[in-house]
Amino acid sequence: MSGFGGGSSGAGSLTQLLATGSMDAALTQNATRTFWKSSYQKHSLFALESINQPFTTQVQFGAESHITVNRQGDLLSWMYLKIVLPGLKVQNQADTVQPTQQSFASLDNDVAAQADVSHVLPYIEGAYTEASLNTKEQLIAEAKNSYEAAKYNAAPLPVAAQMQSTEMPDFDYAYWTEAIGFHLIKRAEFKVGGATIDTIWSELLFAMEELMGRAGRRLTETIGRTLRRPTELMKASRQEQILYVPLPWYFTKHPSLAFPLVAATYHNIQLWVQWAQLNSCIIKSRSNLVVLHAERNVPISDDHLRASLECTYVHLEAAERDALTANAGTQLIVQHQAHLQQVSSNNVTARLNFNFPVLEFYYFLRRKANKDAGDHFNFSGIGGRDPVVSAELLFNNTARVTQKPAVWWRAVQALQFHSSAPLTNIYSYSFSLSPEDPITPSGSANFSRLDSVELALTLQDDFGAAHDANSELFVFARSYNILKFTNGLAGLLYSN
Repeated sequence: MSGFGGGSSGAGSLTQLLATGSMDAALTQNATRTFWKSSYQKHSLFALESINQPFTTQVQFGAESHITVNRQGDLLSWMYLKIVLPGLKVQNQADTVQPTQQSFASLDNDVAAQADVSHVLPYIEGAYTEASLNTKEQLIAEAKNSYEAAKYNAAPLPVAAQMQSTEMPDFDYAYWTEAIGFHLIKRAEFKVGGATIDTIWSELLFAMEELMGRAGRRLTETIGRTLRRPTELMKASRQEQILYVPLPWYFTKHPSLAFPLVAATYHNIQLWVQWAQLNSCIIKSRSNLVVLHAERNVPISDDHLRASLECTYVHLEAAERDALTANAGTQLIVQHQAHLQQVSSNNVTARLNFNFPVLEFYYFLRRKANKDAGDHFNFSGIGGRDPVVSAELLFNNTARVTQKPAVWWRAVQALQFHSSAPLTNIYSYSFSLSPEDPITPSGSANFSRLDSVELALTLQDDFGAAHDANSELFVFARSYNILKFTNGLAGLLYSN
């Protein structure tokens, strides 16, 4: 049969079905499944309910607040911090109030720019001090080319492509810093019966989102992130913002890990949060600029922060609730550990005193210039490059991972083990085949059984000098532990 829309006799398809041999037996003989019939399993009854509750103590910038989680369900699942930030406007020296809504093409950050320039000054040729602004820009651009050629054997970038006006815009501005939702949570602790079960930090939250965030599900509006676009940050900061920052405790990662409130009836469940200082949260055009609460028209202050806890509870039918109360048993959980140290040279050894089976760790560096500029999640090095040249991991003074370049730690490891390659300079190493799988262990290294674990870093030549003195190295580990429930009590099976 031929022609448009023609059919087939089916003879060819039957030939395929009959053309089988001994090799097909390994694939299809005594088949145990079919693609042409669906099946399903019945599930127990449940209902989800999201409930918002206020903090027990006052919430304000720079303070520590805590809340006792209400027992309004049988299980505790997702948990968010709901944060309400006021809109901002600025007041200039002439006492004229200006909303932060003007657009601009580019804003250079003085602190970060000066830090980069300090490294290229020795390469400037010609009279710099007496030069005009445009001439200074050209001299700096040429010096950057010389610096890059000397340090990285890089071809020159056309001067015109580098030059940007260093003059500030003709208006004052102020806006909440990038990813303000993460930055606000300087530290958070989940406690059961007064004992800390897990701790997370703002930098860890950002790193986990960079590596585990999936395309189409990246956190942007809910945490105040614009992927480093100051114009969008200024627009968002004109009015009140409501953020929902997810807290990635172990029990939020899978339904089977939901925290059984009915099995810990004799313990209070608490969340403690240390909030960031107000002055670290706002980017301003001038250090002496007065920033106002847009609605109240008064200077912004510590008590203008508002926050509450949004929890998703699971309600079970009576039979399953009773069974869970009587036989809660244990949960395999993932905890977080941190190591922080100051960096003042380009050769750094971090002695990692972590415990328990570690499934993976992350590390990155933050220049002092970026921190001072309020660019808290900018982990790039001098000139926007990798701050790490190479790194080596040692167990008991023996190489566990031989020296490898930065791109291996940053990109190759992420491609092998994570949902996303980081957009910034975050490095990782996984002992697990599937470190993002919350319920099935697939590899770890027991740091409790090692006498010493060292991460040896070789950094950029000038890193840690001049404007970069007292930069910071962060190392975060994700490790396993067991949470045990007995007679209405809950506690960790292993402790430091």
